[in-house]
Amino acid sequence: MYWHPGVDKLEASSLRNGLKGEQMKLTGRPLAVLLALVLILAACGSGSPEKPMTPTATPATQATRTPESTSSQAPPPTPAEQAQPEDAQSHFQKGNDYFDLGQFERAIEEYDEALRLDPQFAEAYNNRGFAYVGMGQYGRAIEDYDEALRLEPQLVLAYNNRGLAYYELGQYQRAIEDYDEALRLDPQLALAYNNRGIAYKTLGEYQRAIQDYDEALRLEPQFTEVYAVRALAYTYLYMDAEAGADAEKAVALGYDRVLLERAIALAKGQR
Repeated sequence: MYWHPGVDKLEASSLRNGLKGEQMKLTGRPLAVLLALVLILAACGSGSPEKPMTPTATPATQATRTPESTSSQAPPPTPAEQAQPEDAQSHFQKGNDYFDLGQFERAIEEYDEALRLDPQFAEAYNNRGFAYVGMGQYGRAIEDYDEALRLEPQLVLAYNNRGLAYYELGQYQRAIEDYDEALRLDPQLALAYNNRGIAYKTLGEYQRAIQDYDEALRLEPQFTEVYAVRALAYTYLYMDAEAGADAEKAVALGYDRVLLERAIALAKGQR
């Protein structure tokens, strides 16, 4: 089935991926901040809401992160960091800092060094895979997620993230299988429901997509992007009243009205 590139881009903006970092604290929900590579609708410029998502977190947490600076340098080390010798963890955190700045190549260099010092560092493989996703190198990302999961089979975010890479390669069923495993390990992971819903929607399975969006919103009632992508799914099913209600909710939570309405109009033209 053909999808208008504008709708695909909006769908792409709602996918979430994830880093694992030492600075994040478990809050019970992913932080509502999208990554630079996970383009939010208002920033993508052509109007359409869907793309699976990914979190950033410590080994026990999850969240999404956005670069907050366009500086070419990573933030200066804290006094505590300056006092410590270089080790795998310090390079890992530097990689996360560069990732936050959108400097994926430099992030990869730091993750490389972390892995040289500690070849068993599963989270570093996960985060390096995420940096490769940021560069569009999905095959290399999958290799890193594979290694992360070999080392740590219970690393939930790596399943979610590998699902995103498979999605980007057009391997939607394999993406769904990874989201299934992420949800088996963590049934409360709302972003995996969102991402699986997007994969189902891309396959034209709108009812199954809506079921996943419903569950994501039950777990995360303020999950802005889900309202936008569910609006599209409703639109394809000719459920325009429901689509309109979801669009209004998404806009109230921060989505750009003009771009979302443009995406819905494109979807109506395709059904």
